[in-house]
Amino acid sequence: MTVRESGRGRGALLSVRAEGRSQAADLALALVFAGVDRSALSRVGAVRAGVRRAFGPWAEASY
Repeated sequence: MTVRESGRGRGALLSVRAEGRSQAADLALALVFAGVDRSALSRVGAVRAGVRRAFGPWAEASY
């Protein structure tokens, strides 16, 4: 299953290509993960997301 995104914002389009046998669950997962920030799913991305979550409110309160 391959999902490609083209465009930005409201004009974004997803192109889905299934090779071989695919089930509805495969399509649903592919579309869900297309809309998710996948950088937080890697180890480095998880650390960055944790730091942002921890210090984000502090940075906003310091203005």
